[in-house]
Amino acid sequence: MMKIADFRFDMPAPAAPRTDAPYGADGAATLEALFRQVVDRDPGAVALTDDAASLTFAGLDEFSMAVAGFILARGYGKEAAVGVLCRRGAHYLAAALGVLRAGAVYVPVERDLSPARQEAMLRPVRMIVTDSHCLREAEYFRYRNPGIGHVLCIDVPDTGGFLEKPTGLGSTAYWEGVADAGGDQGWKGWFDGQPLPADVLEGMAAGILAETGLADRPRRRVLDVGSGSGAVAAALAGAAERYTAVDLARNEL
Repeated sequence: MMKIADFRFDMPAPAAPRTDAPYGADGAATLEALFRQVVDRDPGAVALTDDAASLTFAGLDEFSMAVAGFILARGYGKEAAVGVLCRRGAHYLAAALGVLRAGAVYVPVERDLSPARQEAMLRPVRMIVTDSHCLREAEYFRYRNPGIGHVLCIDVPDTGGFLEKPTGLGSTAYWEGVADAGGDQGWKGWFDGQPLPADVLEGMAAGILAETGLADRPRRRVLDVGSGSGAVAAALAGAAERYTAVDLARNEL
């Protein structure tokens, strides 16, 4: 997981959007050229605003170019698909513009869609641009889809060097911060995205105890790899003589 403020973007000249080519192959003005005209005409005018943030055209130019530079620096190739999973607002639109300025394919993912539908939409993407409100979901979808190489979080105030590799579990401090939330927030219905009811979670816990033999022969030592929290972890900890959990499960994101 990365954030824009952690990086300085010196975009390679061959890969950067060309502002000296105002017309495409069909003779129509390019998005880059049209946007540059607006920025140059009135850079201090408000371009985007919502209840949490406001961006001038100059600020939108800088922000979207940073997103574009990050995408280009990853070297995904021409017209790579990039998903945008953010709360609706100024930063959402700025991130979308950044994807387009990079020459990538913009894949908008609505938050109110079911997880199954969101995952289907994200299958072709190479990276996800997200924000702190949707970071849990974005990391979960990256776990589900090995083709997603990076998740860029655009509004995390301080990641403290939390740079997660595509195959790694990341910083211990990061996972501890996630675990602090606790509970069963990661267990959601696959089609409606709603949290599973308590009786279903208790049934899952009882089933695990039965399958592992802890229901009939408690007080064993248990090592829970890929552990969660909440009902299942509580059941295992209660039945075990000694309970050790490592590697917080991604569904707890």
